Amino acid sequence: MKNEMQILIESALLRTSLKKSDLARGLGIAPSTLHGRLQTGKFTYEELEKIADIMDCTLHVAFEPKK
Repeated sequence: MKNEMQILIESALLRTSLKKSDLARGLGIAPSTLHGRLQTGKFTYEELEKIADIMDCTLHVAFEPKK
């Protein structure tokens, strides 16, 4: 099952002409490393900023009240 971060990043990639290998190259990591990181969904805020920059997207962060 995909985690929320993986879904968000993969959805953004679909709206661009980039592939996961392009994203990995831009981050300076191996595609297999990116695959693992997408599986866990664990990225630093700085990495998310870089991902957004590579994809020419805007990064939005939000807090929502707990139910």
